[in-house]
Amino acid sequence: MNTISGLKFCTNPSGDDSVPILDQDGGIGGKPKTKQLKLSTLSTLLSQNVTGIIRSTTQVVSSKVLSLNESEDLLLPLCKTFILINVNSNIPGRIRLYQSSLYLEKDRDRDFDTDPSIDDGVIFEGQFDETLLSFPIEPTEITVLKSDNCFCIFDSRSIIAQKAIVKFTYLPLEV
Repeated sequence: MNTISGLKFCTNPSGDDSVPILDQDGGIGGKPKTKQLKLSTLSTLLSQNVTGIIRSTTQVVSSKVLSLNESEDLLLPLCKTFILINVNSNIPGRIRLYQSSLYLEKDRDRDFDTDPSIDDGVIFEGQFDETLLSFPIEPTEITVLKSDNCFCIFDSRSIIAQKAIVKFTYLPLEV
């Protein structure tokens, strides 16, 4: 066990090690209370379909080979209700996610340096460069779509023609 800022973490965890969890209603007088949960118990819970535990899901989309400033529309199959928590790309560029294909068409030609307007239907927009190819999304928000698909456009900023591979990590909020 090592300690950073008073918090313990394991470099080689075993099932007997434990992690702190917050029990929202298990404390004295109904107040939240910190408890310890053994990793073996947590592992068992995560391997089952237990109500109340949401596991993140990663969806990957890939473009054709794109040259500098070339774009491609992409279809991202997701559930209708989700929380986007991370987006990463293998190449520099801009990714935009929309509520529908109509919003994508309306906003297609917007310049890189122009922010979207409130009524553009943009769920997420990120610009990747050589030093930043991943976006942890903070703060997160719940997104509700009308279908199981999210419409995307990727604009390449890579000087080398190549495929864009974009990974979206999200928490599905429906069964």
